[in-house]
Amino acid sequence: MRDFYDVVNERRSIRDFDNTPIDDEVIERIISAGMKAPTNDHMRDWHFIVIKDKATVLRLMGQSRNPCDLAFRV
Repeated sequence: MRDFYDVVNERRSIRDFDNTPIDDEVIERIISAGMKAPTNDHMRDWHFIVIKDKATVLRLMGQSRNPCDLAFRV
């Protein structure tokens, strides 16, 4: 396993995305890792909806002033 500080120091932001599909297994691993993060009072009443259809994503983004808000809407 990599050292925590190596991971933090090598972190980078990516703002230029390509159209390569992400495997379901990778998505499941990302969600699983996120669910292990600490929460207030250990509340884990989380629900995830994975949308892979680009047209649907663009339609949803058009309904929000801030596309980042979509991650918090149900």
